[in-house]
Amino acid sequence: QKTIANFLDHEIAKIDALITEQEKLIEPLTEKRQSVISNAVCRGLDSNVPMKDSGVEWLGMVPEHWEIKSIKKIAKLDGGAGFPDDEQGKTDAPIPFFKVADLANGLTSSENSVTEEVARLLRAKIFPIGTIAFAKVGAALLLNRRVLMTISGCVDNNMMVAICHPETSPYWLTYFLRTIDFVWFVNPGAIPSVNQEQIGGIRVPVPPASEQISIVNFLDYETAKIDELKSEAVKASQILQERRSALISAAVTGQIDVRNFQSKAS
Repeated sequence: QKTIANFLDHEIAKIDALITEQEKLIEPLTEKRQSVISNAVCRGLDSNVPMKDSGVEWLGMVPEHWEIKSIKKIAKLDGGAGFPDDEQGKTDAPIPFFKVADLANGLTSSENSVTEEVARLLRAKIFPIGTIAFAKVGAALLLNRRVLMTISGCVDNNMMVAICHPETSPYWLTYFLRTIDFVWFVNPGAIPSVNQEQIGGIRVPVPPASEQISIVNFLDYETAKIDELKSEAVKASQILQERRSALISAAVTGQIDVRNFQSKAS
């Protein structure tokens, strides 16, 4: 028993060290991703363009040819609808009804759906592809998830949406919104919340439409590379954790012979 314990202490320490190395890679990659997005949407891609003071303290300097507009000038904000319990859990209707928890999967699927008739009765708008959805109340608000809808559907009343005006790229605005911590705008109270007036009043440095597309293409490429590195680090950590569990199981059930461990270690 003592030999098994000594063997596992020695081997598990090595595996734990490797797991720690992989986990240490993830946080810097997350920070780098956010920095790349923030620099692109707030400073642009050309470091040689003339800059100007944005007049917004947290933004600082922005390209001189960009306009400063409030979000309500470039997108229409709207809210979700109440979703009664007796209408939930139906999956065979044609219109997805997204709950705030669905933000975690990118609004790619929902365990709830409604018919057009039910949507009308609930006064739930069917938002189109390209709508930006995010939480507006509760703990989900603090997670700062901004999701671009790739399928049309209704959203519950814990969410707010932004529908971009024609001259504004929803892909670009989604990236920009991911640089903003909504905690800055939260109403005081036991439950965090924001309203349309607060979000609509956020001032944004708006590049020309063609430049928005260039920024989006750049960020799609750069974030994909970072996400791949993060995925590799997470996968390596998971494999090591599985190896850790398997090694413990094999040692304590006698599937591997560790009787000579002490002499080998010495």
